[in-house]
Amino acid sequence: MKRLLIIFLLIPSLVSAADFNVSWTPIKEDIVNKEYLITIQNLKDEMRTVDIKSFFEDTNFDTSQVHDVQLMEYESKKFESKVLKESKIQKEVSHGKITFPSVKSIGKKNNKGTKTFILKFKTPPDGSYGKVGLKINGKEYHPYWNSTWSNRKKITLTGNTSGSQTDYQLLLNVTYEPEMNSDFSDIRFCNETDQLSAWLESKVNESYALIWVKFIHTPDNGETEDYWMYYGNSGASAYWDGNATFEFFDDFEGSSLDTDKWDINMGSPNISGSVCTLSGEIEAIWSKNNFSSLNIAMRTSVQVGETNKRHEFGLTDSTKTTSDGKIASSDANVFGLQLYNNGYLYSDINDGVSTYTQTQEYTYNTDYHIYDLTLLSNSAKFYDNNIEKREYTNNIPTDVIPIWYNMRDSTGSLNIDWVFIRKYISLEPTYTFGDTGYYVDSIYFNSSNLYYNLIDYKGDIALNHTYSSADDLEWTAQAVDDDTGLVVTSMGSSEIDFTTYEGILNWLQLVNLDNSKIYTLQNSSGDIEEHQASGNAVNFTTDLSPDNYEIEITDAVPPTPTLEPSPTTLHDIKLSDADIKSFYYPFMYILFIVIIIGGFMHVFGN
Repeated sequence: MKRLLIIFLLIPSLVSAADFNVSWTPIKEDIVNKEYLITIQNLKDEMRTVDIKSFFEDTNFDTSQVHDVQLMEYESKKFESKVLKESKIQKEVSHGKITFPSVKSIGKKNNKGTKTFILKFKTPPDGSYGKVGLKINGKEYHPYWNSTWSNRKKITLTGNTSGSQTDYQLLLNVTYEPEMNSDFSDIRFCNETDQLSAWLESKVNESYALIWVKFIHTPDNGETEDYWMYYGNSGASAYWDGNATFEFFDDFEGSSLDTDKWDINMGSPNISGSVCTLSGEIEAIWSKNNFSSLNIAMRTSVQVGETNKRHEFGLTDSTKTTSDGKIASSDANVFGLQLYNNGYLYSDINDGVSTYTQTQEYTYNTDYHIYDLTLLSNSAKFYDNNIEKREYTNNIPTDVIPIWYNMRDSTGSLNIDWVFIRKYISLEPTYTFGDTGYYVDSIYFNSSNLYYNLIDYKGDIALNHTYSSADDLEWTAQAVDDDTGLVVTSMGSSEIDFTTYEGILNWLQLVNLDNSKIYTLQNSSGDIEEHQASGNAVNFTTDLSPDNYEIEITDAVPPTPTLEPSPTTLHDIKLSDADIKSFYYPFMYILFIVIIIGGFMHVFGN
């Protein structure tokens, strides 16, 4: 089945932590009909009235072919249809973009600042795709969704005292999930509107991946902000882009050094197998870009061929070096490392004014290492394989400086796998992953969110296919009429509310129920059906016309036990003194009379 594909663009309008949230859930995406549930959350009181426009762009067809656009808002337990009939639509077509007239939502918010809408429209039947979105008070919101991605996890960022940041890069440790491609190639990151840039640093297939993600915005101290990680698409190919993720990036693809990024000081660097090798008698390169020495970090993966040669790299003034790449004077701005020909690693730092500082650190080896150099106004640190080795708090560079690599001895080699520059703050945001959400063929119900499903043909529909655990309710219904709608508006321990509209349901079944409970189907006229759950299920068979319904949940009253009489013996009979007297004296009196009469009869009878 061909479906509408959503194209993801980087647009300047962003959702800030203080802004309302817009989420999209696809309901129907067939070859012609498209339908989405749109939930706007965290609306402030002054935003009870919002101006909403739907728009379509980046399509593979003339946008004037979009038709039958409907926008429905959920109000008072039903969807109020605010239909833009095709004959009355004033289509604004400009540069392949079409916007429909606005519909003002003026109803009260429900569920703590939430408004819920249904957007329906039709597209040409010949494999159409494009972007659909809403302009809410002039701001664009549209879904990141493709029906071939089946899963997603929420990523919650929590801000620290360094404050909120924009376009900030964070390293995420992603644990493999069974639905992921074994090499993590199907992973995508996004916020509510845009796909984020990301770069895979390393991975172990079917185990974990270290991925750098460029977050459009991070929260202030103590606040949180949510993003999403999508996966579960076996046909997806890797989409890693270091150039878009970092301030500067090179992983040395191709067969020659990228001279748009680098100047060659000496020699002829060799590029092979995505590695830049400096070797021979003096070879040195500098980045063409200069970087502020404050709030940046350089991260690079390098390997040296031997421990008795001089290898140098870091951040330094290219104008303060000699022809062989060596730092020429004490007035240079520099923060770098030397893997020296005596087998020791040295750290070097200077602000161009103070005394040049060099520290012998430890012996090094010929394995690949990842080194980090971080620079703040009051701190400069270097890390070896993510372990902090040295912090300087004085003599910190203050000028703009480029990246620098230098191989200073003949017959030696310095191999550079990759390098990048990123933004850096002292206390970075932290992140947590939420539970997996299933985005295909599943609707999740709870007491705070409204979800909708449509029976768009005569037949059966199942909702919430064991969404996350065995005790989640599963709903199954059958429609008599086409286009029968069902929306569950709230669920709790004592009642479930739902609404049907447009057509008739001729039966409704709930499973994963409690057998000790009675489930009573009601509407405004009273009780309709009542059943105690059996086999953890209830089946309501009454035809349900469009209306608001409630299922009341009560405890079943246990039956009063019937006491069976037990057999008795004379030994079981115990009489009181009063019982004995009331029986004994009349009995003895009658016995005495009988004896007297018997005696007289005997005497006189003879």
